[in-house]
Amino acid sequence: MALSRTEFLNLAPKSLADMPRTEVNTAHGVLYVRQLNSNEKDAFELAISKLRAEKGDDVAIGFRAHVAAWTCCDEIGSRLFEFSDVDELGKFDADTMTKIFEASDALNGFTTRNRDAVQKN
Repeated sequence: MALSRTEFLNLAPKSLADMPRTEVNTAHGVLYVRQLNSNEKDAFELAISKLRAEKGDDVAIGFRAHVAAWTCCDEIGSRLFEFSDVDELGKFDADTMTKIFEASDALNGFTTRNRDAVQKN
């Protein structure tokens, strides 16, 4: 039987702590990444589109750092980094950023949609 409107809306996460997240083991220590909610995912996609308009083909540089800034969180799901941290995050080794990106991608599906859109536009 299909869910009613009320049943469906009652299933929505009530706080960031309710969003799925996973641990990422890096050479520097353990971080958490979490799934973005629908509004955050839309905002991420819009931000990447704006970057694409500004930077052209160079937008793919730093994509992993942008993903980390949006998805790394503490134990209760609060964002760990500010958007102003993207340049500093981009200075980390590729292995660390790839681990963060892959965990974030597993929760949010960045590869299939956003990465292709970044390269296509």
